[in-house]
Amino acid sequence: MNSIARLRKLPPALKGLIFTFMPLAYYLFDKLNYSQAGLSAVLGFFTLTTLFYWRDILPNKRALFSGLLLSFLIIILLNIGFQSTLRDAFGVQQEDVIVVQSIFSTDMAESSEFFIQYARYISLNLALFLGSLVLFWFLFVAEPPSLSVEDKPKIKRYWAAGIVTIVLLAIHFNPTLRKSNPLFYFPENYLRWQADLEEAKQLYAHLAATNSDETLNSMVVSEGVGRRTVVVVIGESDTRNDWSLYGYERETTPLLEKVDGLIVFEDVIAADASTIGSITRMLTPATVEQGELWKEKPSVVVMAQRAGYKVYWVTNQGTEGRGIVSILAGQADRAVFTNRGGSRLEGTLDEAVLDPYRAALNDPAEKKLIFVHILGSHPSYNYRYPRTHAVFEKLYDDAVAERLASQGRSMWEITFRNMYDSAIYYQDYILSQLVNELIDHPNEPAAWLYISDHGQDVAHNSDFSGHNRRAKEMWEVPMLLWSNDHYELPVSDIAALKKRPYQADDLEHAILGLLDIEGGYYDSGLDIFSADYDLGRNFPRHLRGSGLDYR
Repeated sequence: MNSIARLRKLPPALKGLIFTFMPLAYYLFDKLNYSQAGLSAVLGFFTLTTLFYWRDILPNKRALFSGLLLSFLIIILLNIGFQSTLRDAFGVQQEDVIVVQSIFSTDMAESSEFFIQYARYISLNLALFLGSLVLFWFLFVAEPPSLSVEDKPKIKRYWAAGIVTIVLLAIHFNPTLRKSNPLFYFPENYLRWQADLEEAKQLYAHLAATNSDETLNSMVVSEGVGRRTVVVVIGESDTRNDWSLYGYERETTPLLEKVDGLIVFEDVIAADASTIGSITRMLTPATVEQGELWKEKPSVVVMAQRAGYKVYWVTNQGTEGRGIVSILAGQADRAVFTNRGGSRLEGTLDEAVLDPYRAALNDPAEKKLIFVHILGSHPSYNYRYPRTHAVFEKLYDDAVAERLASQGRSMWEITFRNMYDSAIYYQDYILSQLVNELIDHPNEPAAWLYISDHGQDVAHNSDFSGHNRRAKEMWEVPMLLWSNDHYELPVSDIAALKKRPYQADDLEHAILGLLDIEGGYYDSGLDIFSADYDLGRNFPRHLRGSGLDYR
Protein backbone atom coordinates (compact mmCIF):
# COMPACT_ATOMS: atom_id res chain seq x y z
CA MET A 1 0.00 0.00 0.00
CA ASN A 2 2.94 2.38 0.63
CA SER A 3 3.87 2.10 -3.05
CA ILE A 4 0.32 2.91 -4.11
CA ALA A 5 0.24 5.84 -1.71
CA ARG A 6 3.44 7.21 -3.23
CA LEU A 7 1.93 6.88 -6.71
CA ARG A 8 -1.14 8.80 -5.60
CA LYS A 9 1.04 11.69 -4.42
CA LEU A 10 2.89 12.12 -7.71
CA PRO A 11 2.85 15.64 -9.22
CA PRO A 12 0.17 16.33 -11.86
CA ALA A 13 2.64 16.43 -14.76
CA LEU A 14 4.04 13.03 -13.83
CA LYS A 15 0.55 11.55 -13.65
CA GLY A 16 -0.15 12.94 -17.11
CA LEU A 17 3.12 11.50 -18.36
CA ILE A 18 2.24 8.05 -17.01
CA PHE A 19 -1.01 8.16 -18.99
CA THR A 20 0.96 8.52 -22.23
CA PHE A 21 2.25 4.98 -21.81
CA MET A 22 -1.28 3.67 -22.46
CA PRO A 23 -1.59 4.77 -26.12
CA LEU A 24 2.09 3.98 -26.65
CA ALA A 25 1.44 0.43 -25.44
CA TYR A 26 -1.33 0.15 -28.05
CA TYR A 27 1.22 1.20 -30.66
CA LEU A 28 3.80 -1.35 -29.48
CA PHE A 29 1.20 -4.11 -29.86
CA ASP A 30 0.24 -2.79 -33.33
CA LYS A 31 -3.23 -1.73 -32.26
CA LEU A 32 -2.66 1.94 -33.18
CA ASN A 33 -0.34 3.51 -35.71
CA TYR A 34 2.33 5.81 -34.36
CA SER A 35 0.46 8.97 -35.36
CA GLN A 36 -2.70 7.90 -33.52
CA ALA A 37 -0.69 6.87 -30.45
CA GLY A 38 1.35 10.06 -30.45
CA LEU A 39 -1.65 12.35 -30.85
CA SER A 40 -3.59 10.56 -28.09
CA ALA A 41 -0.54 10.74 -25.82
CA VAL A 42 -0.09 14.49 -26.36
CA LEU A 43 -3.78 15.23 -25.90
CA GLY A 44 -4.01 13.02 -22.81
CA PHE A 45 -0.90 14.46 -21.18
CA PHE A 46 -1.90 18.11 -21.44
CA THR A 47 -5.58 17.57 -20.61
CA LEU A 48 -5.00 15.35 -17.58
CA THR A 49 -2.13 17.47 -16.28
CA THR A 50 -4.31 20.59 -16.53
CA LEU A 51 -7.21 18.99 -14.69
CA PHE A 52 -4.96 17.50 -11.98
CA TYR A 53 -3.36 20.89 -11.35
CA TRP A 54 -6.68 22.71 -10.99
CA ARG A 55 -8.09 20.00 -8.76
CA ASP A 56 -5.10 20.44 -6.43
CA ILE A 57 -5.36 24.23 -6.45
CA LEU A 58 -9.13 24.34 -5.87
CA PRO A 59 -9.85 21.63 -3.27
CA ASN A 60 -13.40 22.93 -2.77
CA LYS A 61 -14.02 22.04 -6.43
CA ARG A 62 -12.51 18.59 -6.08
CA ALA A 63 -15.72 16.77 -6.98
CA LEU A 64 -16.12 18.85 -10.15
CA PHE A 65 -12.58 18.23 -11.37
CA SER A 66 -12.70 14.56 -10.41
CA GLY A 67 -15.82 14.30 -12.55
CA LEU A 68 -14.06 16.08 -15.42
CA LEU A 69 -11.07 13.76 -15.06
CA LEU A 70 -13.31 10.71 -15.16
CA SER A 71 -15.28 12.05 -18.12
CA PHE A 72 -12.14 12.81 -20.11
CA LEU A 73 -10.62 9.42 -19.31
CA ILE A 74 -13.77 7.68 -20.51
CA ILE A 75 -13.85 9.73 -23.73
CA ILE A 76 -10.18 9.39 -24.68
CA LEU A 77 -9.91 5.72 -23.73
CA LEU A 78 -13.12 4.94 -25.63
CA ASN A 79 -11.69 6.76 -28.63
CA ILE A 80 -8.47 4.78 -28.41
CA GLY A 81 -10.52 1.58 -28.25
CA PHE A 82 -12.61 2.76 -31.21
CA GLN A 83 -9.48 3.42 -33.27
CA SER A 84 -8.04 0.06 -32.26
CA THR A 85 -11.25 -1.77 -33.24
CA LEU A 86 -11.27 -0.12 -36.68
CA ARG A 87 -7.65 -1.11 -37.18
CA ASP A 88 -8.23 -4.70 -36.01
CA ALA A 89 -11.44 -5.30 -37.96
CA PHE A 90 -10.99 -3.31 -41.15
CA GLY A 91 -7.43 -2.01 -41.34
CA VAL A 92 -8.73 1.57 -41.53
CA GLN A 93 -8.57 4.59 -39.23
CA GLN A 94 -11.31 6.92 -38.13
CA GLU A 95 -10.28 9.67 -40.57
CA ASP A 96 -11.27 7.46 -43.50
CA VAL A 97 -14.31 8.88 -45.29
CA ILE A 98 -15.92 5.42 -45.28
CA VAL A 99 -15.82 5.45 -41.47
CA VAL A 100 -17.38 8.92 -41.35
CA GLN A 101 -20.14 7.88 -43.75
CA SER A 102 -20.81 4.66 -41.85
CA ILE A 103 -21.04 6.36 -38.46
CA PHE A 104 -23.63 8.88 -39.57
CA SER A 105 -25.50 6.73 -42.11
CA THR A 106 -25.94 3.41 -40.28
CA ASP A 107 -29.33 2.46 -38.85
CA MET A 108 -30.01 0.41 -35.71
CA ALA A 109 -30.29 -2.91 -37.56
CA GLU A 110 -26.96 -2.40 -39.31
CA SER A 111 -25.37 -1.38 -36.00
CA SER A 112 -26.59 -4.61 -34.38
CA GLU A 113 -25.17 -6.66 -37.23
CA PHE A 114 -21.87 -4.81 -36.91
CA PHE A 115 -21.59 -5.63 -33.19
CA ILE A 116 -22.42 -9.29 -33.82
CA GLN A 117 -19.98 -9.63 -36.72
CA TYR A 118 -17.08 -7.99 -34.91
CA ALA A 119 -17.86 -9.03 -31.34
CA ARG A 120 -14.37 -10.48 -30.89
CA TYR A 121 -12.58 -7.20 -31.61
CA ILE A 122 -15.15 -5.09 -29.79
CA SER A 123 -15.01 -7.30 -26.68
CA LEU A 124 -11.22 -7.25 -26.56
CA ASN A 125 -10.99 -3.49 -26.90
CA LEU A 126 -13.85 -2.96 -24.46
CA ALA A 127 -11.99 -5.07 -21.89
CA LEU A 128 -8.82 -3.05 -22.47
CA PHE A 129 -10.83 0.15 -22.09
CA LEU A 130 -12.39 -0.92 -18.79
CA GLY A 131 -9.10 -2.23 -17.42
CA SER A 132 -7.22 0.95 -18.31
CA LEU A 133 -9.98 3.17 -16.92
CA VAL A 134 -10.25 1.33 -13.59
CA LEU A 135 -6.47 1.13 -13.16
CA PHE A 136 -5.79 4.80 -13.85
CA TRP A 137 -8.79 5.93 -11.78
CA PHE A 138 -7.76 3.79 -8.80
CA LEU A 139 -4.12 4.89 -8.85
CA PHE A 140 -4.41 8.58 -9.67
CA VAL A 141 -7.93 10.05 -9.77
CA ALA A 142 -9.86 8.57 -6.84
CA GLU A 143 -7.52 10.08 -4.23
CA PRO A 144 -7.41 13.57 -2.71
CA PRO A 145 -5.25 16.25 -4.38
CA SER A 146 -1.59 15.26 -4.70
CA LEU A 147 -0.34 18.63 -3.46
CA SER A 148 -1.22 20.63 -0.41
CA VAL A 149 -0.57 24.23 0.48
CA GLU A 150 2.44 23.16 2.52
CA ASP A 151 3.96 21.12 -0.33
CA LYS A 152 4.58 24.08 -2.63
CA PRO A 153 3.95 27.84 -2.61
CA LYS A 154 0.48 28.51 -4.00
CA ILE A 155 1.70 31.07 -6.53
CA LYS A 156 3.92 28.46 -8.23
CA ARG A 157 1.01 26.08 -8.54
CA TYR A 158 -1.07 28.77 -10.19
CA TRP A 159 1.75 29.55 -12.62
CA ALA A 160 2.16 25.86 -13.51
CA ALA A 161 -1.58 25.39 -13.94
CA GLY A 162 -1.86 28.54 -16.04
CA ILE A 163 0.99 27.57 -18.35
CA VAL A 164 -0.23 24.03 -18.97
CA THR A 165 -3.78 25.34 -19.55
CA ILE A 166 -2.51 27.80 -22.18
CA VAL A 167 -0.54 25.03 -23.89
CA LEU A 168 -3.62 22.77 -23.87
CA LEU A 169 -5.65 25.49 -25.58
CA ALA A 170 -2.82 26.33 -28.00
CA ILE A 171 -2.38 22.79 -29.30
CA HIS A 172 -6.00 22.82 -30.43
CA PHE A 173 -5.14 25.45 -33.01
CA ASN A 174 -3.24 22.69 -34.81
CA PRO A 175 -5.83 21.01 -37.10
CA THR A 176 -4.31 17.54 -36.76
CA LEU A 177 -4.24 17.65 -32.96
CA ARG A 178 -7.72 19.17 -32.81
CA LYS A 179 -9.12 16.36 -34.97
CA SER A 180 -7.55 13.81 -32.61
CA ASN A 181 -9.79 15.12 -29.82
CA PRO A 182 -13.07 13.17 -30.03
CA LEU A 183 -14.93 16.22 -28.68
CA PHE A 184 -14.03 17.94 -31.95
CA TYR A 185 -13.73 14.94 -34.26
CA PHE A 186 -17.35 13.79 -34.20
CA PRO A 187 -19.06 17.22 -34.47
CA GLU A 188 -16.64 18.41 -37.18
CA ASN A 189 -17.04 15.24 -39.20
CA TYR A 190 -20.81 15.31 -38.87
CA LEU A 191 -20.87 18.84 -40.29
CA ARG A 192 -18.38 17.84 -43.00
CA TRP A 193 -20.49 14.81 -43.89
CA GLN A 194 -23.60 16.97 -44.21
CA ALA A 195 -21.69 19.47 -46.37
CA ASP A 196 -20.34 16.64 -48.53
CA LEU A 197 -23.86 15.31 -49.07
CA GLU A 198 -25.09 18.72 -50.18
CA GLU A 199 -22.04 19.29 -52.39
CA ALA A 200 -22.39 15.85 -53.95
CA LYS A 201 -26.09 16.46 -54.60
CA GLN A 202 -25.30 19.70 -56.43
CA LEU A 203 -22.39 18.20 -58.36
CA TYR A 204 -24.40 15.18 -59.46
CA ALA A 205 -27.17 17.49 -60.64
CA HIS A 206 -24.67 19.53 -62.65
CA LEU A 207 -22.98 16.50 -64.17
CA ALA A 208 -26.22 14.63 -64.86
CA ALA A 209 -27.29 17.56 -67.00
CA THR A 210 -24.13 17.21 -69.10
CA ASN A 211 -25.08 13.64 -70.08
CA SER A 212 -27.92 14.98 -72.22
CA ASP A 213 -25.58 17.32 -74.08
CA GLU A 214 -26.32 17.03 -77.82
CA THR A 215 -22.64 17.35 -78.75
CA LEU A 216 -21.92 14.25 -76.67
CA ASN A 217 -23.79 12.13 -79.21
CA SER A 218 -21.25 13.16 -81.85
CA MET A 219 -18.37 11.47 -80.02
CA VAL A 220 -17.51 8.28 -81.94
CA VAL A 221 -14.49 6.09 -82.52
CA SER A 222 -12.78 6.71 -85.84
CA GLU A 223 -13.63 4.25 -88.58
CA GLY A 224 -11.47 1.15 -88.67
CA VAL A 225 -10.31 1.29 -85.03
CA GLY A 226 -10.54 -2.11 -83.31
CA ARG A 227 -9.18 -3.34 -79.99
CA ARG A 228 -7.37 -0.71 -77.95
CA THR A 229 -6.21 -0.10 -74.38
CA VAL A 230 -5.22 3.35 -73.17
CA VAL A 231 -3.90 3.94 -69.63
CA VAL A 232 -3.81 7.41 -68.08
CA VAL A 233 -1.84 7.67 -64.82
CA ILE A 234 -2.31 10.85 -62.80
CA GLY A 235 0.39 11.67 -60.27
CA GLU A 236 0.35 13.99 -57.28
CA SER A 237 2.63 16.85 -56.17
CA ASP A 238 5.32 15.76 -58.60
CA THR A 239 7.79 18.32 -59.95
CA ARG A 240 9.98 17.18 -62.83
CA ASN A 241 12.86 19.16 -61.29
CA ASP A 242 13.51 16.24 -58.92
CA TRP A 243 13.48 13.51 -61.58
CA SER A 244 16.81 12.15 -62.77
CA LEU A 245 14.96 11.45 -66.04
CA TYR A 246 14.94 15.25 -66.41
CA GLY A 247 18.55 15.75 -65.33
CA TYR A 248 18.30 15.91 -61.53
CA GLU A 249 21.55 14.91 -59.80
CA ARG A 250 20.04 12.23 -57.59
CA GLU A 251 19.08 8.98 -59.30
CA THR A 252 15.39 9.18 -58.44
CA THR A 253 13.93 7.51 -61.57
CA PRO A 254 16.33 4.69 -62.54
CA LEU A 255 13.60 2.22 -63.59
CA LEU A 256 11.74 4.58 -65.89
CA GLU A 257 15.04 5.42 -67.56
CA LYS A 258 15.25 1.77 -68.65
CA VAL A 259 11.84 1.71 -70.38
CA ASP A 260 12.36 1.50 -74.13
CA GLY A 261 10.31 3.86 -76.24
CA LEU A 262 9.32 6.18 -73.40
CA ILE A 263 8.73 9.72 -74.69
CA VAL A 264 9.72 12.33 -72.09
CA PHE A 265 8.02 15.69 -72.67
CA GLU A 266 10.33 18.55 -71.75
CA ASP A 267 8.07 21.60 -71.38
CA VAL A 268 4.75 20.75 -69.74
CA ILE A 269 2.99 23.06 -67.29
CA ALA A 270 0.25 21.97 -64.87
CA ALA A 271 -3.33 23.04 -65.50
CA ASP A 272 -3.50 24.43 -61.97
CA ALA A 273 -1.54 24.41 -58.72
CA SER A 274 -4.19 22.34 -56.89
CA THR A 275 -5.50 18.82 -57.38
CA ILE A 276 -9.15 19.81 -57.86
CA GLY A 277 -8.25 22.70 -60.17
CA SER A 278 -6.02 20.46 -62.27
CA ILE A 279 -8.27 17.40 -62.48
CA THR A 280 -11.34 19.40 -63.49
CA ARG A 281 -9.35 21.16 -66.21
CA MET A 282 -7.47 18.09 -67.45
CA LEU A 283 -10.43 15.74 -67.75
CA THR A 284 -13.21 18.08 -68.87
CA PRO A 285 -13.58 20.94 -71.37
CA ALA A 286 -12.82 23.40 -68.53
CA THR A 287 -9.70 25.50 -69.10
CA VAL A 288 -7.59 27.97 -67.16
CA GLU A 289 -9.70 30.76 -68.62
CA GLN A 290 -13.05 28.96 -68.19
CA GLY A 291 -12.58 26.98 -65.02
CA GLU A 292 -16.27 26.25 -64.36
CA LEU A 293 -17.04 24.54 -67.67
CA TRP A 294 -16.80 21.14 -65.99
CA LYS A 295 -20.22 21.89 -64.48
CA GLU A 296 -21.75 22.36 -67.92
CA LYS A 297 -19.84 19.97 -70.18
CA PRO A 298 -19.27 16.20 -69.95
CA SER A 299 -16.00 14.72 -68.74
CA VAL A 300 -13.67 12.66 -70.90
CA VAL A 301 -14.90 9.64 -68.88
CA VAL A 302 -18.43 10.13 -70.21
CA MET A 303 -17.17 10.94 -73.72
CA ALA A 304 -15.18 7.71 -73.86
CA GLN A 305 -18.14 5.68 -72.62
CA ARG A 306 -20.44 7.26 -75.19
CA ALA A 307 -17.96 6.26 -77.91
CA GLY A 308 -17.94 2.63 -76.75
CA TYR A 309 -15.02 2.39 -74.30
CA LYS A 310 -15.19 0.59 -70.99
CA VAL A 311 -13.71 2.93 -68.40
CA TYR A 312 -11.88 1.92 -65.23
CA TRP A 313 -10.84 4.28 -62.44
CA VAL A 314 -8.32 2.93 -59.92
CA THR A 315 -7.34 5.41 -57.22
CA ASN A 316 -5.22 5.48 -54.11
CA GLN A 317 -6.45 8.93 -53.20
CA GLY A 318 -8.78 8.96 -50.20
CA THR A 319 -11.65 10.59 -52.07
CA GLU A 320 -14.41 7.98 -52.09
CA GLY A 321 -17.76 9.68 -51.62
CA ARG A 322 -16.31 13.18 -51.50
CA GLY A 323 -15.81 15.94 -54.05
CA ILE A 324 -15.58 16.27 -57.80
CA VAL A 325 -12.68 13.83 -58.21
CA SER A 326 -14.73 11.12 -56.52
CA ILE A 327 -17.71 11.92 -58.74
CA LEU A 328 -15.57 11.73 -61.88
CA ALA A 329 -14.36 8.35 -60.67
CA GLY A 330 -17.96 7.33 -60.06
CA GLN A 331 -18.77 7.97 -63.72
CA ALA A 332 -16.48 5.09 -64.70
CA ASP A 333 -17.88 1.63 -65.39
CA ARG A 334 -15.71 0.32 -62.58
CA ALA A 335 -14.16 2.42 -59.80
CA VAL A 336 -11.76 0.96 -57.23
CA PHE A 337 -10.66 2.96 -54.17
CA THR A 338 -7.63 1.39 -52.51
CA ASN A 339 -6.76 3.90 -49.79
CA ARG A 340 -7.98 2.88 -46.36
CA GLY A 341 -5.80 5.23 -44.32
CA GLY A 342 -5.88 8.96 -43.79
CA SER A 343 -4.22 11.12 -46.39
CA ARG A 344 -1.94 12.80 -43.85
CA LEU A 345 -1.53 10.09 -41.25
CA GLU A 346 -1.35 6.55 -42.58
CA GLY A 347 -2.07 6.67 -46.29
CA THR A 348 -1.96 3.32 -48.09
CA LEU A 349 1.13 2.94 -50.27
CA ASP A 350 0.58 3.29 -54.01
CA GLU A 351 1.43 -0.36 -54.64
CA ALA A 352 -2.18 -1.01 -53.60
CA VAL A 353 -3.31 0.04 -57.10
CA LEU A 354 -1.33 -2.71 -58.85
CA ASP A 355 -3.74 -5.63 -58.37
CA PRO A 356 -6.91 -3.79 -59.48
CA TYR A 357 -4.90 -2.33 -62.36
CA ARG A 358 -3.90 -5.82 -63.49
CA ALA A 359 -7.53 -6.88 -63.24
CA ALA A 360 -8.51 -4.00 -65.51
CA LEU A 361 -5.82 -4.93 -68.04
CA ASN A 362 -7.10 -8.51 -68.08
CA ASP A 363 -10.68 -7.44 -68.72
CA PRO A 364 -11.62 -8.86 -72.16
CA ALA A 365 -13.44 -5.67 -73.21
CA GLU A 366 -12.50 -4.65 -76.74
CA LYS A 367 -11.83 -0.99 -75.95
CA LYS A 368 -10.61 0.08 -72.51
CA LEU A 369 -9.66 3.37 -70.91
CA ILE A 370 -7.98 2.90 -67.53
CA PHE A 371 -7.34 5.81 -65.17
CA VAL A 372 -4.90 5.28 -62.29
CA HIS A 373 -4.76 8.07 -59.70
CA ILE A 374 -1.90 7.71 -57.22
CA LEU A 375 -0.80 9.57 -54.10
CA GLY A 376 2.65 10.04 -55.62
CA SER A 377 4.67 12.61 -53.66
CA HIS A 378 1.81 14.18 -51.72
CA PRO A 379 2.90 15.52 -48.33
CA SER A 380 3.64 14.26 -45.79
CA TYR A 381 6.42 12.87 -47.97
CA ASN A 382 7.66 10.26 -45.51
CA TYR A 383 4.27 8.50 -45.62
CA ARG A 384 4.54 7.95 -49.37
CA TYR A 385 7.17 5.18 -49.39
CA PRO A 386 8.18 2.05 -47.46
CA ARG A 387 11.45 1.87 -45.52
CA THR A 388 13.01 -0.14 -48.36
CA HIS A 389 12.85 2.99 -50.53
CA ALA A 390 14.08 5.53 -47.96
CA VAL A 391 17.33 5.76 -49.93
CA PHE A 392 17.81 9.53 -49.67
CA GLU A 393 16.23 10.08 -46.27
CA LYS A 394 19.48 10.43 -44.30
CA LEU A 395 21.69 11.71 -47.12
CA TYR A 396 23.32 14.98 -46.07
CA ASP A 397 26.67 14.86 -47.84
CA ASP A 398 25.84 14.54 -51.54
CA ALA A 399 25.78 17.36 -54.11
CA VAL A 400 22.08 18.13 -53.58
CA ALA A 401 22.26 18.37 -49.79
CA GLU A 402 25.47 20.40 -49.90
CA ARG A 403 23.99 22.81 -52.43
CA LEU A 404 20.90 23.32 -50.29
CA ALA A 405 23.09 23.91 -47.24
CA SER A 406 25.18 26.47 -49.14
CA GLN A 407 21.94 28.25 -50.07
CA GLY A 408 21.09 28.62 -46.40
CA ARG A 409 18.50 25.87 -46.16
CA SER A 410 17.97 24.48 -42.67
CA MET A 411 18.59 20.85 -41.78
CA TRP A 412 14.82 20.53 -41.40
CA GLU A 413 14.21 21.56 -45.02
CA ILE A 414 17.05 19.42 -46.35
CA THR A 415 15.39 16.48 -44.59
CA PHE A 416 12.12 17.34 -46.34
CA ARG A 417 13.94 17.30 -49.69
CA ASN A 418 15.48 13.93 -48.81
CA MET A 419 12.06 12.49 -47.97
CA TYR A 420 10.52 13.99 -51.10
CA ASP A 421 13.21 12.45 -53.31
CA SER A 422 12.67 9.10 -51.58
CA ALA A 423 8.96 9.39 -52.41
CA ILE A 424 9.83 9.98 -56.07
CA TYR A 425 12.21 7.01 -55.97
CA TYR A 426 9.36 4.78 -54.76
CA GLN A 427 7.00 6.31 -57.30
CA ASP A 428 9.52 5.38 -60.00
CA TYR A 429 8.99 1.76 -58.97
CA ILE A 430 5.19 2.14 -59.13
CA LEU A 431 5.19 3.85 -62.53
CA SER A 432 7.61 1.32 -63.99
CA GLN A 433 5.34 -1.48 -62.75
CA LEU A 434 2.32 0.17 -64.36
CA VAL A 435 3.96 0.66 -67.75
CA ASN A 436 5.66 -2.76 -67.74
CA GLU A 437 2.36 -4.50 -66.99
CA LEU A 438 1.01 -2.91 -70.17
CA ILE A 439 4.15 -3.87 -72.10
CA ASP A 440 3.43 -7.47 -71.11
CA HIS A 441 0.11 -7.24 -73.04
CA PRO A 442 1.69 -7.06 -76.50
CA ASN A 443 -1.08 -8.34 -78.77
CA GLU A 444 -3.23 -5.23 -79.17
CA PRO A 445 -2.67 -1.48 -79.68
CA ALA A 446 -1.88 0.12 -76.33
CA ALA A 447 -0.75 3.52 -75.07
CA TRP A 448 0.30 4.68 -71.60
CA LEU A 449 0.30 8.32 -70.45
CA TYR A 450 1.60 9.78 -67.18
CA ILE A 451 1.21 13.34 -65.93
CA SER A 452 1.18 14.87 -62.45
CA ASP A 453 -1.64 17.14 -61.33
CA HIS A 454 0.85 19.75 -60.11
CA GLY A 455 4.33 20.00 -58.62
CA GLN A 456 5.75 20.93 -55.24
CA ASP A 457 8.22 23.46 -53.84
CA VAL A 458 10.59 21.52 -51.60
CA ALA A 459 13.25 23.99 -50.48
CA HIS A 460 13.81 24.86 -54.14
CA ASN A 461 13.43 28.61 -53.61
CA SER A 462 13.62 29.28 -49.88
CA ASP A 463 13.63 27.60 -46.49
CA PHE A 464 10.12 26.29 -47.12
CA SER A 465 8.56 23.05 -48.34
CA GLY A 466 5.00 22.57 -49.48
CA HIS A 467 2.34 24.21 -51.61
CA ASN A 468 3.70 27.40 -53.18
CA ARG A 469 1.69 28.67 -56.15
CA ARG A 470 4.37 31.27 -56.93
CA ALA A 471 7.17 28.72 -57.41
CA LYS A 472 7.84 27.39 -60.91
CA GLU A 473 8.46 23.94 -59.40
CA MET A 474 4.77 23.93 -58.45
CA TRP A 475 3.87 24.09 -62.14
CA GLU A 476 6.65 22.22 -63.96
CA VAL A 477 5.40 18.65 -64.10
CA PRO A 478 6.61 15.47 -65.80
CA MET A 479 4.65 14.02 -68.70
CA LEU A 480 5.48 10.66 -70.28
CA LEU A 481 4.03 8.69 -73.18
CA TRP A 482 4.64 5.10 -74.20
CA SER A 483 2.96 3.10 -76.96
CA ASN A 484 3.59 -0.34 -78.39
CA ASP A 485 4.34 -1.40 -81.95
CA HIS A 486 0.65 -1.98 -82.70
CA TYR A 487 -0.19 1.61 -81.83
CA GLU A 488 0.67 4.20 -84.46
CA LEU A 489 1.27 7.73 -83.20
CA PRO A 490 0.18 10.46 -85.62
CA VAL A 491 3.56 12.21 -85.26
CA SER A 492 6.73 10.51 -86.50
CA ASP A 493 9.22 13.20 -85.42
CA ILE A 494 9.54 12.20 -81.77
CA ALA A 495 12.43 14.61 -81.11
CA ALA A 496 10.20 17.54 -82.09
CA LEU A 497 7.15 16.09 -80.34
CA LYS A 498 8.73 15.92 -76.90
CA LYS A 499 9.87 19.56 -77.12
CA ARG A 500 6.36 20.92 -77.75
CA PRO A 501 5.37 23.49 -75.10
CA TYR A 502 2.11 22.48 -73.45
CA GLN A 503 -0.29 23.25 -70.62
CA ALA A 504 -2.34 20.38 -69.26
CA ASP A 505 -5.75 22.09 -69.23
CA ASP A 506 -6.16 20.73 -72.78
CA LEU A 507 -5.38 17.15 -71.77
CA GLU A 508 -8.87 15.86 -72.60
CA HIS A 509 -8.10 16.47 -76.29
CA ALA A 510 -4.87 14.46 -75.98
CA ILE A 511 -6.73 11.57 -74.29
CA LEU A 512 -9.47 11.59 -76.92
CA GLY A 513 -6.76 11.55 -79.59
CA LEU A 514 -5.11 8.52 -78.00
CA LEU A 515 -8.53 6.81 -77.97
CA ASP A 516 -9.09 7.72 -81.64
CA ILE A 517 -12.36 9.42 -80.72
CA GLU A 518 -13.60 12.25 -82.89
CA GLY A 519 -16.58 14.58 -82.55
CA GLY A 520 -17.64 17.96 -81.26
CA TYR A 521 -15.54 17.90 -78.10
CA TYR A 522 -12.29 16.88 -79.80
CA ASP A 523 -10.01 19.54 -81.28
CA SER A 524 -6.86 18.17 -82.92
CA GLY A 525 -5.31 21.64 -82.75
CA LEU A 526 -5.26 21.30 -78.95
CA ASP A 527 -4.06 17.66 -78.98
CA ILE A 528 -0.33 17.67 -78.24
CA PHE A 529 0.07 14.22 -79.84
CA SER A 530 -1.61 15.27 -83.10
CA ALA A 531 0.10 16.31 -86.32
CA ASP A 532 -2.38 19.23 -86.32
CA TYR A 533 -1.23 20.60 -82.94
CA ASP A 534 -1.41 24.40 -83.16
CA LEU A 535 1.36 25.91 -81.07
CA GLY A 536 -0.07 29.40 -81.42
CA ARG A 537 -3.35 28.41 -79.76
CA ASN A 538 -1.53 27.19 -76.67
CA PHE A 539 0.13 30.51 -75.87
CA PRO A 540 0.42 32.34 -73.65
CA ARG A 541 0.25 29.74 -70.90
CA HIS A 542 -1.56 31.04 -67.82
CA LEU A 543 -0.36 30.03 -64.36
CA ARG A 544 -3.38 31.10 -62.34
CA GLY A 545 -2.50 33.21 -59.30
CA SER A 546 1.25 32.63 -59.59
CA GLY A 547 2.58 35.85 -61.03
CA LEU A 548 4.83 33.70 -63.25
CA ASP A 549 5.10 34.28 -67.00
CA TYR A 550 5.47 31.21 -69.24
CA ARG A 551 5.61 31.79 -72.98
